[in-house]
Amino acid sequence: VRLLWVSRIVPTHGPVGGGTQISIFTSQFNTSRFVWCQLGGLSSNATFVSASQVSCGTPSQTLRPDSVRIILEGSDLQSHGQHTFTYYAVPHVIMLSPPCGPRRGGTRISIHGTNLPTGRTIACRFDNVIVPSTSVSSGWVNCTAPPHTPGLVTVEVQGDGLASSSSQVTF
Repeated sequence: VRLLWVSRIVPTHGPVGGGTQISIFTSQFNTSRFVWCQLGGLSSNATFVSASQVSCGTPSQTLRPDSVRIILEGSDLQSHGQHTFTYYAVPHVIMLSPPCGPRRGGTRISIHGTNLPTGRTIACRFDNVIVPSTSVSSGWVNCTAPPHTPGLVTVEVQGDGLASSSSQVTF
């Protein structure tokens, strides 16, 4: 069995619901064959981007890391390389305390939710304005509201460059 070396995958994380488009970079191979990506035993169709790159969507999975393989139709090629794609639960904002503040900003807000990030870089997003935040516990994040125009703004939480919540909670 010949080996097809997988040099890297981008991105390496995505939500458990699947649908993340990943790029898999490999040694050069014949692009005339049908190709699949396989994550944790589940396969999805792949698209050739170049002679050394394929792209595919991730299937829905559990929170465990899954190895990534490439399968070429009608060949004895087997992908090789220790690359994994890790699934994460999507953050969900439940409530803000306090629920409002002055338009000049500066209000310290506690955000309660589920699956909130606890990594190195946590941020709150007030519409399109991103501010740093701190994780208090697995269900609480604190941040300070930036100045904003009068009216409601949507508040979301994101961490470590991964997807943000999509809860539509307003401040």
